[in-house]
Amino acid sequence: YVQNVAPGDSAAWVLEELNRRIDRFTYRPESVKELPSSGWSTPPHFANADEQANLNDIIASSLNGAPTFAAGVEFYEARFKKDKGSQEAAKRMQDGRWTRKQQQGDVAPARQRLVSVKPDHSLDKVVHLCKMDSWGAVSAAPLRVPGNASAPAASLLLAPEWLFSHFPYGIFFPAYRVCHAASWGWASLSPLEQ
Repeated sequence: YVQNVAPGDSAAWVLEELNRRIDRFTYRPESVKELPSSGWSTPPHFANADEQANLNDIIASSLNGAPTFAAGVEFYEARFKKDKGSQEAAKRMQDGRWTRKQQQGDVAPARQRLVSVKPDHSLDKVVHLCKMDSWGAVSAAPLRVPGNASAPAASLLLAPEWLFSHFPYGIFFPAYRVCHAASWGWASLSPLEQ
């Protein structure tokens, strides 16, 4: 969900870069060989064009100020190629240091740039989450365009966990148990409240 994006600002760069990467890896999968840790790859190239994996790398790129393809593209190139019998990929996937570098090398420093934003507790009376401990702080950070200090900054606000409490992963199962516990009084609630 994107709002308040202005042409040329950092949030616009994030969206444009996402489109560039999806296009690149969809229509030029061989370009994965141009990446810093994937020059070894041979056809057929996996060239992960998944938008969420690429978005994660782009956000890390923006927060760190340097482009990265490590977690969303390069790690999956090796993982896919290993599963298809590539010895070079298998060697990389067996190297714990290489794997950690791909998965966390750029993501961990980006996470350190996040700041905690506390919710407005004056709204507590209207918040009806059956797992109220999920009504906590969210993370935010300033976005930048790597290599372009003059581009206007934009803000990133990571969605709070409770926003996804209806999906069957993460907070869903503990919230479901609490919501249906006798102490919550689920059975006595109206259909609208349920």
